[in-house]
Amino acid sequence: MRLFLVHKEKDYVLNEIKMGLYTKSSYLCSKLLYSLPKAAIVFIFYSLPISSMAGLQNNMLIYLILMLAYLLTIRMIAIAMSWLFDRRSTAAIGFALIFTIFALSSGTTFHINDLSFATRWLHSASPLRYAHESLIGLEFNSNSSSGNSNNSNNERERKINFSFSNYQKIKIMN
Repeated sequence: MRLFLVHKEKDYVLNEIKMGLYTKSSYLCSKLLYSLPKAAIVFIFYSLPISSMAGLQNNMLIYLILMLAYLLTIRMIAIAMSWLFDRRSTAAIGFALIFTIFALSSGTTFHINDLSFATRWLHSASPLRYAHESLIGLEFNSNSSSGNSNNSNNERERKINFSFSNYQKIKIMN
């Protein structure tokens, strides 16, 4: 389902709902379900080049699943806004307001401690937060070459201290 077609279909669908052919909720659920595979394929084809440009080859499957869930959630919110409001401009403003609130409260722009008590619940409701936190966690946890990052850091410190102590010995001898 393309978003710009929702308002064109809306008049016909509401007329059919008044005739009692089906309910609004059953129409929306069936419309979202049968358009889900097509939207998922399109979103995967958008996400594949982005993941390779970002250098996420190690966690590609997890990245694709997270991006697919995020983009499908945003799509469902946009379709819900277009069904909720009669005018396109009002639906666009409503979607922009919800998307802005989710994006600002995700933890990327404003830290959770900077949010007021009344808006902290938005941090847990933001779909962007879950994708961002898991991608950052996977990216920084999988960067160690020997498995455990503490061991590799300790080995590096020993090598640096050893070379520094040898340098001091050579300097003292000269």
